[in-house]
Amino acid sequence: MLGKAGAANYYNAVTQGGLDNTGATSVTSGIGTAITYYKANGYDGLYFPAGTYLLSTTLTVPAGTVMVGQSQGSTWLKGAVSYTNDNDTTSAMTIGNSGTTTIISSTTGDTFTDVTFIGGGGSYNSGTQPMNSHVITIGPSATSNITFTRCTIGPNSGDYGDGTTGAGGAGLHRDNVFVVRNAGVTVEDIEFHACHFLYCPRMMCELWDATYEEGLFTNISFYDCTFELAESEVIDYAGAAHSFVDNCTFRGQGSSNTALWDNHIVTEGGSTDITVTDNHFYMSEGAACGFTSGANTATGNHIDLSENPYSCTHDATSDFTVASDGNTITGNTINHINNPSSYWAYITGGSNMVNYNTYSNCTAPGVYNSGSGNTITPNTHV
Repeated sequence: MLGKAGAANYYNAVTQGGLDNTGATSVTSGIGTAITYYKANGYDGLYFPAGTYLLSTTLTVPAGTVMVGQSQGSTWLKGAVSYTNDNDTTSAMTIGNSGTTTIISSTTGDTFTDVTFIGGGGSYNSGTQPMNSHVITIGPSATSNITFTRCTIGPNSGDYGDGTTGAGGAGLHRDNVFVVRNAGVTVEDIEFHACHFLYCPRMMCELWDATYEEGLFTNISFYDCTFELAESEVIDYAGAAHSFVDNCTFRGQGSSNTALWDNHIVTEGGSTDITVTDNHFYMSEGAACGFTSGANTATGNHIDLSENPYSCTHDATSDFTVASDGNTITGNTINHINNPSSYWAYITGGSNMVNYNTYSNCTAPGVYNSGSGNTITPNTHV
């Protein structure tokens, strides 16, 4: 049977599974039942026609699940989970674990295409968002080969879900995506392709290895994605390795100086070999890349601080901050217009290559260098 035009053998969540796509009633358990049914009866995946599918409790997605929406922005899985305290870790959807503490299984091979994941739906303590709540949680059990394609991920649509409004609001999750790895297990090959990440009041994507065991938390990557404003880091690599951020658009970071941390992309906690290529970074409170651990690469990126989709006021020290050793910053274009008296690169680590970059509207030479063994030239001021 055709579950979706042009795609044979998808199980239709509405016409066959009987799920409500008006958002009036919760379908959390119904989705679980539909997943079990399609797998047992030879279907290729679960198809969601356009509409809103309400999740009143956390939806746990088992291994090998295929979920396909009608089109990006038309099929919504909308969270309406309840929070219990300011540090509630409840998610709208989890991959690889159930609730907040009980791991039910490892998982592998899940794919999500043309689905919008909307969190929120509850608040605590007079409208503040719980500190560690997330729209999507991946892990902390062994997890691999999870792919999101043309998905939209963000907070409740009534709370700045269009990605164009400032901070605050009840019902917001602090992070849009939280990837976590516990001791002794592997989390790898988590990829986002052409996805749209909406406004987030904290880290947009927090990628956290709880133990920083090198080599077990790898390839958490983003390709052709669009990131709206985040009040803290857009992507925080904390203990990850061998990952890519390629051809993405970062539309803003930190609308005020109260942002927790001030970088679009940061490496910390033992992260290394993060490759940032051919991205476009708009206005930010802090650096486009803050490499505080590992040997990483940033090349072919365009940083344009003259374009300001949001009310950010760029007052950071630099566009690249490098505190670790062995990084490569080359072939980037920097239009540093709002704070021309500061440096576009601030280098305190050693043995770094910072060369063949082009920069404008910045005080020459534009690079602060207090590390040893760094190669800083040639760079071109135009």
